[in-house]
Amino acid sequence: DLQFSPNERFLAVANSDIQLVALDSHHKSFFLRADRRNYGTVRFDNTGTELLTINSQSEIEMIDIESRATLKKFCCSSFYGEVAFFGNDKQVVNAGHWPRIWANSGEPVRSLAANRQYETFRPIAVDEKGRAIFMGSQDGRVYAWSLDNFTLLKRSPAQADYVDTIAIIPKIQIVAYCSFGKPLRLWSVPDNTNSEIRNLRASSNLVAIPDEKSILFGTNSGTIETWNLEGSPHRISTLSLVPRH
Repeated sequence: DLQFSPNERFLAVANSDIQLVALDSHHKSFFLRADRRNYGTVRFDNTGTELLTINSQSEIEMIDIESRATLKKFCCSSFYGEVAFFGNDKQVVNAGHWPRIWANSGEPVRSLAANRQYETFRPIAVDEKGRAIFMGSQDGRVYAWSLDNFTLLKRSPAQADYVDTIAIIPKIQIVAYCSFGKPLRLWSVPDNTNSEIRNLRASSNLVAIPDEKSILFGTNSGTIETWNLEGSPHRISTLSLVPRH
């Protein structure tokens, strides 16, 4: 999993550990966690001082970045499902088999599904302006819930594979989604239409860029690609990641 810090000085990377990769010469890269606990999500709060994650023990954890201390830890979600802040960081939503809303204190607020789901949800994208929570599902669709009353609003056309990652592209009013290594799909939410970009294949989560028309993602070849999705979608840049020893 990947996410930029709010000041864009770091790129947080979650896999077996959590690493913050410095993006300028004034900062140093470091490991926020190096315990091999297998982390599934990295999400910064709005101030960039806290990071939200979930580990392979299904624990939702908030970490103070400066001290690296655990601020809060609560249960339960599933490692397969992401977690995300919303509501000015006062609430947390988890995906997994039973998507739920929590206060950031760890108290449960509301379930988004009446029962535990057989087909689990994984990726989450919160649209604060549009007042919606989007989640990708193993059934190949993206689901949208209202942020105001947490009722289900709509769902996208289905693809054949699981939805592993999604991103909201506000300027062109689409939700981008795909299965890892498979073609990217673009869901136009207002008119519920769907298109496909066959030569764009992400192997990490999709990261929406602040220009509100582009995404960034990792690939199996060890690169990070940036694509502009407005008009005729095209690749803007490719960055090769060289391991440091």
